[in-house]
Amino acid sequence: MIESNNQLKEKNTILEKNIANLEVEQKNLETAVELERKNHLEFVDVSEVWHNRKVSEITEKKNADLAEARRRVRELEDILLVKNSQIKNLKESKS
Repeated sequence: MIESNNQLKEKNTILEKNIANLEVEQKNLETAVELERKNHLEFVDVSEVWHNRKVSEITEKKNADLAEARRRVRELEDILLVKNSQIKNLKESKS
């Protein structure tokens, strides 16, 4: 009976060590999950900043292109007015 009691104590000690090891492993896994979550959130933040910067750059480029196109249209309109005036003057001088 004493031997059986000693065996139970040994098994109980082993089980307690296993429980302690599992608790340590659980803490380590929880820490790893928390670090992974933080890294993911940081990645999302960095990604959002990069996306906003790229959208801003594209918008600025498109706005510059649009402003240049408008300037060119005004320039062509001015040329057209001059040409129309010259044509009118030529017609009047022929009459």
